[in-house]
Amino acid sequence: MNILVNDEPYQAEDELCLCELLQRLDLKNRRGWAFAVNGEVVPQSQVDSFQLKDGDELLLIQATQGG
Repeated sequence: MNILVNDEPYQAEDELCLCELLQRLDLKNRRGWAFAVNGEVVPQSQVDSFQLKDGDELLLIQATQGG
């Protein structure tokens, strides 16, 4: 399976859900993060069950403080 993560190619040997990919990317603490797949925001309540598909484009966004 080939997907894009923040415009970078990522290849997985098998299908996986969004939560599995986040664990592989060492993003265990999802607090302050937002996720979009193919331009659609994935609610935090759906991250554990959201199934990724070949060709998906994933955007990982971390909230920051500033002023």
